[in-house]
Amino acid sequence: MNLNAHGDAFIVDVSFSGTKQIQVEALVDTGAETSFLDEEICQDVGLNLDGATGINCIHGERKNMPVFKGKVKVAGRTIESRIVAIPSSLVILPGTNTKAIIGRNILGEFIINLDGPCKKGSIL
Repeated sequence: MNLNAHGDAFIVDVSFSGTKQIQVEALVDTGAETSFLDEEICQDVGLNLDGATGINCIHGERKNMPVFKGKVKVAGRTIESRIVAIPSSLVILPGTNTKAIIGRNILGEFIINLDGPCKKGSIL
């Protein structure tokens, strides 16, 4: 599956499901340990609340965030994963409708190819 380039970033279509399913655009973030999804979407699709975790934000602040568990479908493959909820007001990637960040807890299940200069990427 090809990744869509947006400036220096790569975006992939991802489906999340609990009691319902939704497809959203997600930022591919190889530097993030975990994956994140808009908190309202977590609740709307019926992901299961699975506790909370402390997150170190990019500006140095540490916040406790709710964690949900559900199915994540990327590149035709479905895996069960934990997803940290982020505030709906957070703009992930300006100029896009990105509602999620896919980190290494999910990316580690795939082969990722990123060619920054050519603005091409794929996930297998």
